[in-house]
Amino acid sequence: MKEKTNLQHYSHKRLLAALLTVVMLFSLMPTAFAGQVNSYHDPAEHWMQASNRTNELDINSVVTHETFYCATCKQNADFTIWRVPEYTRSGETALNRNVKYSNGMCIDEETVGNLDAGIPGENAYYTGYHWTKSVCSNCGAFNSNETAGAPYAWNKNVYVLHDCAERFMEDLPETVTYEYTDSKYHTVTTKSGEYCVFCYGTNYETSSRLERHDLETDILPQPANGRFAVVDHCTLCDYRKYEYITAKSVVADYYGVVDGQPHTLTVTDLSEAGVRTQIRYGSSADACTLTSAPNYTEEGQYTVYYEITYTYDGVDMTENGVAYVWLRDTQPSEDGSCGCGCGDPNCGCQDKDCDGNCCSDKGCGEDHHFILLDSTPATCLSLGYDRYLCTECGKIEKRDYVDSLGHAWQGVVVRDATCETDGKLLEICSRCGQVKVTATPKDEHDFVTYTVSATCTSPGYTVRECENCGERHIEDITPALPHNYKAHTIPAACETGGRTIHLCDGCGSSFVTDYTDPLGHSWDEGTLITNATCTGEGVMEYRCVRCGYHRLEGDAANGHVPGDPATCTQPQLCAKCGAVIENALGHDYKSEVTSSTCTEMGYTTYTCSRCGDTYKGDYTDAVGHKPSDWIIDKEPTTSSEGSKHIHAHMLFNSINTMTGEKYHSNAQSYYQQIRAISDRLCREHGLSVIMSGEPAKAVSYVEWLRQSKGQPTFRSMLEADLREAIEDANDIGHFFLLMEHKGYEIHHGNRLGFRLRGQEQFMYPERKDRQFSEDGIRAAIAGNLEAIEDGKRPAVISRPRYQPYRKRPKYTGFLALYVHYLYLLGKIGQRQYPPRMTPHLRKAAMEFDAYRGQFAFLRENGITTPADMDAFQARTEETLAKLMKQRTILNVRKKERRSLYTALADADVLAPSKALYQDGLTGMENEFEKYMEAVTLLENRGIPRERLTAEKAELYKQLAEVNREIRTQRRKLKLCQEIRQGLPQMEQDIERTETRESGVKRDEHWRR
Repeated sequence: MKEKTNLQHYSHKRLLAALLTVVMLFSLMPTAFAGQVNSYHDPAEHWMQASNRTNELDINSVVTHETFYCATCKQNADFTIWRVPEYTRSGETALNRNVKYSNGMCIDEETVGNLDAGIPGENAYYTGYHWTKSVCSNCGAFNSNETAGAPYAWNKNVYVLHDCAERFMEDLPETVTYEYTDSKYHTVTTKSGEYCVFCYGTNYETSSRLERHDLETDILPQPANGRFAVVDHCTLCDYRKYEYITAKSVVADYYGVVDGQPHTLTVTDLSEAGVRTQIRYGSSADACTLTSAPNYTEEGQYTVYYEITYTYDGVDMTENGVAYVWLRDTQPSEDGSCGCGCGDPNCGCQDKDCDGNCCSDKGCGEDHHFILLDSTPATCLSLGYDRYLCTECGKIEKRDYVDSLGHAWQGVVVRDATCETDGKLLEICSRCGQVKVTATPKDEHDFVTYTVSATCTSPGYTVRECENCGERHIEDITPALPHNYKAHTIPAACETGGRTIHLCDGCGSSFVTDYTDPLGHSWDEGTLITNATCTGEGVMEYRCVRCGYHRLEGDAANGHVPGDPATCTQPQLCAKCGAVIENALGHDYKSEVTSSTCTEMGYTTYTCSRCGDTYKGDYTDAVGHKPSDWIIDKEPTTSSEGSKHIHAHMLFNSINTMTGEKYHSNAQSYYQQIRAISDRLCREHGLSVIMSGEPAKAVSYVEWLRQSKGQPTFRSMLEADLREAIEDANDIGHFFLLMEHKGYEIHHGNRLGFRLRGQEQFMYPERKDRQFSEDGIRAAIAGNLEAIEDGKRPAVISRPRYQPYRKRPKYTGFLALYVHYLYLLGKIGQRQYPPRMTPHLRKAAMEFDAYRGQFAFLRENGITTPADMDAFQARTEETLAKLMKQRTILNVRKKERRSLYTALADADVLAPSKALYQDGLTGMENEFEKYMEAVTLLENRGIPRERLTAEKAELYKQLAEVNREIRTQRRKLKLCQEIRQGLPQMEQDIERTETRESGVKRDEHWRR
């Protein structure tokens, strides 16, 4: 039966452990995500290098904003998260070597290991893990959400290694790329894989194959070359094949003579089959509407504009131009002889109706008188010459022949010769318009041979490719190589399972096998953190011996043990911890009024009906003498004059009935209004007035602040501000923030000091009134301010720590020494004879309270021997060191935010200076400048003032608590030092006193 019970208990513990593990896993997951857009990219393809490891991870990280629990702020807070994949040269995670942090620190937080880092895409591979770093947006602490699994990273600018869990992996969309291979095939590469949604670390899988081109045909007009380009191109890769179709019609000029027949332009269509040509003519370039060329019969030079439209397979191309028609009235015969019929080749008559009469002799014989008649220029095919006319007989003769010019050919390349097609050259004479077409033979292929090696994903082959046309021939194809997979084993961890990643060195493809379950945490026996108290749970910490992860388990609070019932001034306390169970009842005062007289103030006497406590309050001013009655200051005598004065009151309504404005009394209104009226009345009745100089126009901001609050002194203004801040504060940190925003600088020490900006000395209000000590302020904030101000209770109630009843112990060591010493001082026990004290013992008797406090200190802490004292001092110094470190951290945070905190305080306390400066009050220039700088700084940072104020109050509260605890620990160390220094003198005093007392007793015995 006992074995069964133990088994059930063990099962319950396993179930509880599993539940806590699930809860912890969910707590590590982000509870809220910022608006992170889907901006996936493979970091390995965009990797940037830096000299520092942390900087290199920073610039390559994926940055998000998420919500986690901050161990520094003690609340859920917004975190900025940096994540970047882990790349190693071996493809194996650093966790296999127990390296968990980006600076090489291992899990044991003592050993520094090898990160095996490389350059992604060159010599490093994705491992399936990622580096993570976080910063709290509230407190600025690094990795304060990693305190459970990675305590070493807390407040360190380092990255922590985490697993890219399978549930956070998403499939990559499959991408297909096409690469030109030859005139028939292209290579199709398919790429897929998966990536981590947090760090974008990516595992790829690729495959490739050959496919035929998916061809489409486009027809491109090329009017400058007189052709259409027929382009066959692949829709998937960059393959292109060109074929050219000639589209050219030549419109030639016409040169002729008037012969009664119509003449027009000459048109030659050189276009290839399939090209449809349409020509329109006109008298201007923008009015080509005639379907046929115009005809001309009269002599003259005519200009004809034309527009040619070529159409091939539904695609149009347009050409515009101009041509000419020249007609002359005469023209020589084709054999060069004269057109008049005389048969003389040198005759230049050219009159077809002269019947050769022009060449008959008319009396000149050989003695003609020729003059130049005109000149005929040479053409492409005919001679040029000059015609001379005899002035006597009229004979015309041709002379000065010039050779024909020949054709002036201008070539237009219709189609270039390539490796696959012939070329075509169109030549047109620029003078006569004659056209000829010349074919150019096609070129030979210029092949270049290169070899493509086989890989894991594609076969090898030899390529012969023409450098001119791109024709490619693939030969000597070899099969693809097998993958060279290397296994990288990732062992199972406490929370993540193990697996084996097979990574190909050639192409980088991978697959995963041999999944194993997580090992689960291996907990140690546990460490007691704190015992359970009346109100707080006890805490036990359990740590995993394998991964360092820790968890906390709590024990229920014990509850309070009620002590003596509450009275008017004393609350009911817990007999165990001293906590307040029921607040003090407060006095039940009954009032008795005493009226005022002309010279004495009136008051009310309050007496408590329960405990009889009494005090006076609600004082009223003396009634005073009636106005205009003379008050005798000094009676006259026979040897001297007496003196008297008039006591007057000035009464007026403080509210203006016309405007509703209220009168505020301060130094300025008193001197400029009240005293001015008083002086005027005194002058009207012949009475003296007090003369004073003119006040200065400029006033400092500190003086203006005092006057605006109606306070006669800075100390009274400080006390008023302290009371106001105590009423408004929620805790001690909030109180310090309010005082700083009222313009005070605060000095933290044994006493709290305050001074306004611009003052040189600190004021310590605690010296005058204990309610303004730090303890008094804490008590007042807790709800006791009204009772303190009314005098119903002291500012700080000193309550002895509760000690349960126990028999009087038998003291040893230090305690026995102190009891004996206090006995000698006559403060405890009964003595028959008063001791004869040494001078030092007599002085010590006056410091009894100090020795009694030292005795209580030793008894409370169980210190009886020097060894106990040494151990206590060591513990106290260790606690003090931790507190000093904590204060340093808080001060660093305060220093980092000092400019913002100062600007926040200046923006509040110096706000009135803006209106005063704009109203022209001098002396406010520096304050106004500080105010504008503060407002500008806060606006530029963009942090809401409410959040910044709450952050500042919390930080000040933590600093105040730490400073208070530091002072307590230092007092303990000082008390230990005082006890050590006083022990020798105490022993000497005891020895001398006992020696004298033995002599007194011996003498008394003999006397009797």
